[in-house]
Amino acid sequence: MNSIFVPDEIRHKIIAGNKIFAKDIRGIQDSKKFFNVIFEGQKCPIADVFIRFINEQGRNAVDLKYLEIGAGYGFSMIDCIKKGFNVIGIEPGSGEGFEGRYELAKELLAVNSIENVDAIRECTGEDMDCFHDASFDVVYSSAVLEHVRNIEKVLSEADRVLKKNGFMYMNMPNYNSFYEGHYRIFWLPYLLKNKKIAKLYVRLKGRKDYFIDELIFTTPGMIKRIAGKVLKEGKFYLVPHLDGIVMGNIARVYFYLKLNLKDIKDRRFIAFLTHNKFLRFLSLCISGILVKIFVLFGFCRSFNLIYFKRQ
Repeated sequence: MNSIFVPDEIRHKIIAGNKIFAKDIRGIQDSKKFFNVIFEGQKCPIADVFIRFINEQGRNAVDLKYLEIGAGYGFSMIDCIKKGFNVIGIEPGSGEGFEGRYELAKELLAVNSIENVDAIRECTGEDMDCFHDASFDVVYSSAVLEHVRNIEKVLSEADRVLKKNGFMYMNMPNYNSFYEGHYRIFWLPYLLKNKKIAKLYVRLKGRKDYFIDELIFTTPGMIKRIAGKVLKEGKFYLVPHLDGIVMGNIARVYFYLKLNLKDIKDRRFIAFLTHNKFLRFLSLCISGILVKIFVLFGFCRSFNLIYFKRQ
């Protein structure tokens, strides 16, 4: 993220705009610290996350066109553009805790010498009429779907603007886990589905409850149902993110085997498993069962919706 220049004026605006949110929701008294949290937490995901999928298709990542839904202040988008990727972002610039982000993203584009003024558009994921059908090779978002008004419409629009043979990647929190990332507090999976109860819970934790109304309590089951209705021109997968060395490695084995990825040169153990059909089948079954158990018992903080659109 060192490639992004954030002048003091814009930095102060971001800090001032998040002062109440940082205190009421995050429990961070020093809003300068909160700036560091959001700045360091947004980096270009293309080189880090998508390269393996793009390599699977034999394409060059730099030649593709990307859409980021929920670009925020533009940190991730600008980082990607500076690394040579063709990225367009959208941001509504409204919503509790998100006011003014679109305008500040435009300013950041300018001070970082990005001449394309249309690199970020002011619109919502539910209404992307500014883009034609089949405009992008990759559509992605990170920690956005829990903030939208209608997940089904967002996925439908994302599918509409996605090209044939395109790739969609949506990361979101799992509210059937023991952690809530916005409030940064211990969460009670399954017990806090009701928002009235959730509001009472965050008040007992000493936080303001108004932000609960801005959230959709996303879970793998919910997204599976919605994606099944909308994403019909290809195949989608739900891939959980598990913390810790043991659970993380088991999830990684399941991830590579489930998606049948070939680009595994730096994953020798997984490469070994794929060379034997029986070992591959056995490993996929065992890792799949363990991952489902980990998810069921609340150890999955976040998960990814991955969708490959047919040609």
